[in-house]
Amino acid sequence: MMLRLYRALLYLYPGQYRRRFGRDMAEMLADELVAAKRNGIGNVARLWVRSTTDLLLSVPATYLPAYRLTALPPYRQVSPMQNLFRDIRLAFRSLTKHPLFAGIAVLTIALGIGANSAIFSVVNGVMLKPLPYQEADRLVMVWTAFPDNPKFPISITSGRIPWGR
Repeated sequence: MMLRLYRALLYLYPGQYRRRFGRDMAEMLADELVAAKRNGIGNVARLWVRSTTDLLLSVPATYLPAYRLTALPPYRQVSPMQNLFRDIRLAFRSLTKHPLFAGIAVLTIALGIGANSAIFSVVNGVMLKPLPYQEADRLVMVWTAFPDNPKFPISITSGRIPWGR
């Protein structure tokens, strides 16, 4: 009954606004109503008063030009966790409505995580971990160059060219 009345009150919004946000607003109220019913009838009544008040206060804002919106009273404050859960539910509903977009988004995130892991593994192994030698800062590499050949390393211990000529 309350949900039907709320949907009827949504007709106070302009048609374009109602078509864009009306279903999500009704679904969000339905989610909150289920949670409020678990906590008692008093919470349901408070939810109904708060949601209809918010709706009636926000309807004029949809008809006003943008420069006059600052004169409206501020909306009720909700906890950051409530905002997070509402955003997650809205994102999940939106992604289920557009499965191709959801697949592309998941694939993009997976590729980003994989590339980040690979790059970090290389940087960690090459630059961040210390070398497995004692006094690694004293290691030296000696290079030599012949006029007709490019540079190549030689071993001081053997005194030979590494690939043996």
